[in-house]
Amino acid sequence: MRRRRDLRREKTIVLKFENQVVMEDQQEKQRKQEEEEEETRNEFEDRKRYYEHEVMKNPHDDDLWFGYIWLLQQHEEEEEEESEGKDHRTKIREVYERAIFNVPGTGNERLWESYLRLCISYAVYEELDARDVQRARRVYLHCLRQIPNDKFFAGIWLLAAKFEIRQLNLEGAREILDAAICKVRGTEILLNKYIKMEQQLGNVDRCRNIYKNYISLSPKDCVAWIRFAMLEAHQGYRGGKNSATQEERKHCIQRARMVFERAINYFTTLSATCPLANLDICTLQDVWEYIEASFGVLGDVNLIRSRYPKKTKRDR
Repeated sequence: MRRRRDLRREKTIVLKFENQVVMEDQQEKQRKQEEEEEETRNEFEDRKRYYEHEVMKNPHDDDLWFGYIWLLQQHEEEEEEESEGKDHRTKIREVYERAIFNVPGTGNERLWESYLRLCISYAVYEELDARDVQRARRVYLHCLRQIPNDKFFAGIWLLAAKFEIRQLNLEGAREILDAAICKVRGTEILLNKYIKMEQQLGNVDRCRNIYKNYISLSPKDCVAWIRFAMLEAHQGYRGGKNSATQEERKHCIQRARMVFERAINYFTTLSATCPLANLDICTLQDVWEYIEASFGVLGDVNLIRSRYPKKTKRDR
C-alpha cells in the first residue's frame, strides 16, 4: 500500500512538472509572438513615416506613391486576416486621392506619365479589388478632365471606354470615344478602335457618322477619307458576293465614289495654297482606281481617268 501511494505521489509530481513546462513553453511562444508583432508594427510605422515624409517632398514621384500604397495593402491583408471582415480600404483610398490631387503642369510629359499610371492603378484597384464600379468610373472621368488634349494621352481614353464596355455600358463608351475624337489631337488609334467596335456590333450608320465627324474636324487626313470610302464599298460584299443584290452593290459603290469625289475636290482646293496636297490627290486616285478594278463588271476605271487626269511627277 505504501509503495502504491509513493508511486501515485511521484506520478502527480511528474505531471505537475510537465504541465508547468508546457505552460512555460506556451508563455514563451506567446511572448515571442507579441514581440514579433510589436516589431512588425514598429517597422510598419517607421516605413509609413518615411513615405509620408518623402511624398511631401516629391508629390509627383509615382514610385514613392506606389511604394506607400503597396505598404498599406500589405498591412491591410495582415489586418483582414486577424479581423472579421473589417474594411481597411479607407486608408488606401486616401493615399490614392492625395496622389491624383497633384496634377502636373502642362508640357511635362514625364510627370504626366507618372500621373496617368497612378490614375489607372487607382481605377483598377477600385474595379477589381474593391469591387466599386462607381468609384472606378469617377477616377477615369477625373483623369479625362485633367489631361491635356494631346495624342500622347489617347490611351487613357481607350482604357476608360473599355471599362464602360466591361460594365456593358455601350452608350457610356460611345460618349467617351466621341469626346476623345473631338478633343484629342492625332486620334487615328481612337478612330480605328471606335470604328472596329461599331463594325463588330453591325452599326454601319454609326461608322458613317463617326467618319463624317472626324473628317469635319481633320479634313487633311487622307487615310481617313480612304477608309471611309472603303467602308462604303465593302458594304455590298458583307458575308460574300452573293449576300447582296446587284442593285445594293451598285448603291454601295456609288456611295464610295461620292466619298472619293469629295476628298479629291477638297484636296484640289487645298493644293492652291498647299502644293503637298497634290500627293494626297495622287494617292486618292490610285486607291480609287484599284477599288474600281476590284468591283469587276460593276467598276469603271475610265470614270476616274476621264474626270481626274493623273498629275505628272513634275506636277507632284
